[in-house]
Amino acid sequence: QTGGSRTVTLFSRAVDDTGNLEQPVNGNAITVGSGPVTCPCSIWAPTQSPSVPAANDAAAVEVGTRFRADVAGYITAIRFYKGVQNVGPHVGNLWTAGGTLLSTVPFSGESASGWQEVALPSPVAIAANTSYIVSYHTASGFYAGDNNYFATNGVDNGPLHALRDGLDGPNGVYRYGASGFPTQTYQSTSYWVDVLFVTSIGPDTTPPQVSTVTPSNGASGIPTSAQVTAAFNENVNAATITTTTFELRDPSDVLVPATVSYAPGSRIATLQP
Repeated sequence: QTGGSRTVTLFSRAVDDTGNLEQPVNGNAITVGSGPVTCPCSIWAPTQSPSVPAANDAAAVEVGTRFRADVAGYITAIRFYKGVQNVGPHVGNLWTAGGTLLSTVPFSGESASGWQEVALPSPVAIAANTSYIVSYHTASGFYAGDNNYFATNGVDNGPLHALRDGLDGPNGVYRYGASGFPTQTYQSTSYWVDVLFVTSIGPDTTPPQVSTVTPSNGASGIPTSAQVTAAFNENVNAATITTTTFELRDPSDVLVPATVSYAPGSRIATLQP
């Protein structure tokens, strides 16, 4: 194991002069490894790079890595390795193993090649020993792709682990076309998509703000059945977006019956009359 620590159980067995073997019953549990790791942590170090930085494939595609962490914590950024032909544009996504989008963010200010990193709009909490998918979409193709990378082994950089192909699902994963949850796999390929993980974050003392609304302020001729949306500058607690906190009222200040929903990936609350 690279980085972090883990518990193993040691057993001893004795043998006498006539070859009789003791059957061990109890073992001693010990902790091995390098001890606690100070994060931020990633699956791959900045000095590591793919054997194939730009696969010969010019199609738009979403590519990703299945990973988990030993401890609960937060994903604060998405990383990927870029070859010079992979000009993008690029959008990073974080998903549950079942395909629920947890966060999305466009990349900007990229270098011509090498590791690219973009901070998420707000940290995303993840559970310990639970699989997630980190991916990015490239409109230009030419993604990094090392075939058979995950065929027999994953990548262990405690507390993060990119899983061996077949352990809790395929790894790596892809989807051709528009950005979306990648579920297909080919030859256990690593696409070199990574995260930045921390075990704790400082207190958030800045309240969220509404960045845009639709219809816009002062708009006219809007159908009474039109959706009303509010986009926030950071993720908010979905449980706080309800019909009592997000309301539509008519000119007489009478409440209009409506349903309310919130999409954490886009940070948009929607009211449907």
